[in-house]
Amino acid sequence: VLRMTAPSVLGRVVLTPLLGQLLEQYPALQIDASFTDRLVDMVDEGFDAALRIGPLADSRMIARSLPPLHWVTVASPQYLARHGTPQTQEALAEHRCLSVYNHYRGFLVPWQFRLAEGKAEDWLPPVSISFDSGDPLIEGALAGLGVAQVMEFAVREHIASGRLVRVLPQLEGRSRELSLVYPRTRHASPKIKALGALLLAHSRW
Repeated sequence: VLRMTAPSVLGRVVLTPLLGQLLEQYPALQIDASFTDRLVDMVDEGFDAALRIGPLADSRMIARSLPPLHWVTVASPQYLARHGTPQTQEALAEHRCLSVYNHYRGFLVPWQFRLAEGKAEDWLPPVSISFDSGDPLIEGALAGLGVAQVMEFAVREHIASGRLVRVLPQLEGRSRELSLVYPRTRHASPKIKALGALLLAHSRW
């Protein structure tokens, strides 16, 4: 049994399509997957592996680096037709912004933009609608509820089809490291090695 966990959007969009390939390679494998934005305690809860965004803070874990994730700011054409397209970060403050509130840590997750000198700057959007995970941001943007900042891979097809439009692309630049994380006690596990190899082979996010 491979017990694994990942943030909800990553699990749904990235991991789920790969699970079939993993089972074809290893038909005796059983997968127990938990896709949640809650920060699980892998040791206490018995998980073999996790996809984690950001730096590793737990010394009990080993992190294997994967290609980083990138964010884009998007809205539907219908929303922009009604409310206009913001041309500056300051103008964005006048729009309906869809945000994530992290209840486990007690804060609104900031957006991030890259300034002219190349530095990244956190920005707290005005709260119109907040969710407790990232998945509803995409659905909300598609439904014309407002502007959202989301992981690029999760909306790539919607942008290509015209269902979503990038907003302030000149300020894009938010990027965070992504890692396959597992307890030190499982370092030599064949199932962890198989999962890591599959992720690296299909890391086109």
